[in-house]
Amino acid sequence: MLINYRDSIVGYFFYFYIFILSFIVGKVSFESNFNTSYSVIYLVVFLIFFYGKDFFSSIFSCNNRYIFFLILVFSISSFSTPLDFFKSMIGLFKIYSIVLFGFVSYFLIGRNIVDIYKVFFCISMSGIVHVLIVLWMWFTLPDPKNYDWVSGLYFSNNIRNFADYMSISFFCSFVLMIRSDEKIFKFLFGFVSFFILACIFWSGSRTAYIGVFFGLLFVFYYFSSFKLYVQTSLIIIFSVLSSFLFLTNHSSLGFFRAYYKLQVSVNEISSGRLAVYKDVLEYFSYYPIFGYGGEAVKQLSIYGRAQAHNNILQILIEYGVVGLIFVFILSFKFFMDFYHCKKSNIEIFSITIIVNIVFASFFNGGFYYAIILIFICLFLGGFYAAKNIKSF
Repeated sequence: MLINYRDSIVGYFFYFYIFILSFIVGKVSFESNFNTSYSVIYLVVFLIFFYGKDFFSSIFSCNNRYIFFLILVFSISSFSTPLDFFKSMIGLFKIYSIVLFGFVSYFLIGRNIVDIYKVFFCISMSGIVHVLIVLWMWFTLPDPKNYDWVSGLYFSNNIRNFADYMSISFFCSFVLMIRSDEKIFKFLFGFVSFFILACIFWSGSRTAYIGVFFGLLFVFYYFSSFKLYVQTSLIIIFSVLSSFLFLTNHSSLGFFRAYYKLQVSVNEISSGRLAVYKDVLEYFSYYPIFGYGGEAVKQLSIYGRAQAHNNILQILIEYGVVGLIFVFILSFKFFMDFYHCKKSNIEIFSITIIVNIVFASFFNGGFYYAIILIFICLFLGGFYAAKNIKSF
């Protein structure tokens, strides 16, 4: 009986999983990564129950050889780690999980079991729920202006990581606004985009600002419409102004945080990132070929950080030069695939979110946190499924 409704059952389960994914994130980075990665296994087992043979056939294909070479290199780095073997295996488990999630996304979207626009909708609705939770906290806390918003959010270990997810939610809502033909839906998703963007501006996350900026540039390159420029300008202006209604006494929050940071030392401007980069490069020089394996920054206790605050350095310290080379090979292959494709709306929208994540990850931990890596694989899967390419 279930087999007759398997597409609907699996599809709705996937939508539900995407919606709740951001609420799995906890206060401790290491545990949060493990829990998020482990949750993918439930999804994979659920999928195998209904599509076992077909799903495995889509994975074990010679067209996916670059992915398997990458996994092999990452595995070598983790198994040969000079650090704690168990923690390194947890980092490797994260890689296995997010790659599996990418295959799941490609399989479900490619078979039309999952509609990518419904995925956008789920993520945007998840984002607006987070905004409502923050608003509820603001109006119920006894002293919201002095509350520790940086580390005191319910579903995130840090407001910067929270802002990274919110930027993904923003673009999901934004692209739905662009796609909508009916005025009521265009207004609705524009309104949701405004609320989420206001929350991002309020967070004071400069990396999220950078990601949103480059994501919007990418959208405008392919959708050069004066009407869209006006709509986006209004959303940005009112989002910035609205964020001023919730000013706090914390110097790490607010739109003008970027201005305040310019008045301190270079290392303070970067929130200590330059010192982290220096130490990461020094440790990398000791094991440059295969790196230290998963969870390297946390294990090396570099200024008490869990990640390198830079996507390239994160790969170098964990998986070495060899790992970075394979990441570049896959990135080049993806770039060429995008360059030669017809560039449908789904392809452009999927890449917009990836552009947002990648540019923000030059200055934050996007390439460390499982939830952000999962969304990269999700939209890569959406891109290749829309492109109808057999390799992923």
